[in-house]
Amino acid sequence: MDYNKYETYLADDLSTKLVVQDHTADGYRVFDSFDEFWDFSDNTPPHLRCFSEVVFEDTPQAPIVHVGISSHSKMPKKKIVSTIETVITGMIDIFHTSYHNTKNVPISPKDLVVIDECGLSSHGFWIYSFHILAPSFFFSRYQEASIFLDNVALRVPKKIQQYLFLPCSPPIQYIRILDSTFPDDARNKKISSYSRYLGTATDIPRNGLFVNHFPDLKVDSVSQTTSENYCNNISEKTNEPIQADEVDDLQLAVMQQHVLPHQFTHSDSVANGNDCSVSFIYSKDAIDENIPEIVDSLEKDN
Repeated sequence: MDYNKYETYLADDLSTKLVVQDHTADGYRVFDSFDEFWDFSDNTPPHLRCFSEVVFEDTPQAPIVHVGISSHSKMPKKKIVSTIETVITGMIDIFHTSYHNTKNVPISPKDLVVIDECGLSSHGFWIYSFHILAPSFFFSRYQEASIFLDNVALRVPKKIQQYLFLPCSPPIQYIRILDSTFPDDARNKKISSYSRYLGTATDIPRNGLFVNHFPDLKVDSVSQTTSENYCNNISEKTNEPIQADEVDDLQLAVMQQHVLPHQFTHSDSVANGNDCSVSFIYSKDAIDENIPEIVDSLEKDN
């Protein structure tokens, strides 16, 4: 692999490609198919699998709701399940009232999948981070997805609203990918073991767990299927008290560890011991510019 080779893409070229933020490499990769990404991920050491998909504003995208709770002590299972159930009920209600005539609209929890990154953080407090995804349904762009999120937030009680994470402006989202983790953190993303209590789907092809919806994106083979056996077990103890019900500023900052991309150079790979071919990587400089330069930089020649 020639690590000095540079490549430029026009913004429109990314409409059928998967853009992935590689937190370990401090940059971005582009894949021509989901299977190409999984080949790369599966051949990456587990502690280096720190990948987030980049969801652009104009990309067709599945509805996803992020619920984040933190506590200085382990939370009771019943409280966690009750919170997620409330959000799921709100989502189903919105689907029923506003999208009932739409193809593939979810009608029950079985049409949703819950993915989580729960566990003790490297900062010493408990993180309960959930993504609730409707894999068979999609909006044409972020604006539609944003309206759905706003309606869900209005539908749930105020005590639950504080746990909902709404994407910041500009509307480019960074969603952790299945089996990925944070750098220096053991909390990998997985089909939630709470699914058995929520009645949500667990047997979902992993290609269906992306937020991006690419109807023409090439799939080279039958995707590996996730199942409840794939889930990491979460302790079911229910007698620990909660010391903090609200997410304080420090914890909120840690939970939102999505380093915003800014100015980039173009390179096709980084030397991480992985021989899988990838299209390119954007290397990030730590400067204070705006996110739209992701697209702007793609339109410039080297």
